[in-house]
Amino acid sequence: MTKSYKSDRNKEKLDEITRLKEESLSGEYVRWSDLKKELSESFKKEGTMLDYETDVLEATAKLGYNKGEILHNALKMYLDANKELKEKLAVELYKEGKVSLGKASEVADVSYEEMKELLAKNKVRIRRGPVSLKELKKRAEELAEML
Repeated sequence: MTKSYKSDRNKEKLDEITRLKEESLSGEYVRWSDLKKELSESFKKEGTMLDYETDVLEATAKLGYNKGEILHNALKMYLDANKELKEKLAVELYKEGKVSLGKASEVADVSYEEMKELLAKNKVRIRRGPVSLKELKKRAEELAEML
């Protein structure tokens, strides 16, 4: 017996994902990035997680997998495929003081100098030295170890 989905729209999306997946496996879909882009655009319109995705997460947890790790890896794969989003995210995290300039450049997957240019382009003031309490504590521990 198949699971009944809460809305016809979710069923339509699941059917579309299945169709696109089959096309990609048969070689008809030229690039995986095109498939991901098409799916991403479809999900952006709805702004919600499909019942199917929730079911998959629940099933993986029942099989002993860590849902947090799965979501982390899925987010990492999504960001790796979306350079513009990675850069925007890095700028936002830096602007909020949640990451340092070095960490922001890692998030955006750009050089330190390129990150400074991105911040300037987005009119974000560059901070000097450790700003967050976490960074300050880490720096203090590193200095204490040096003594």
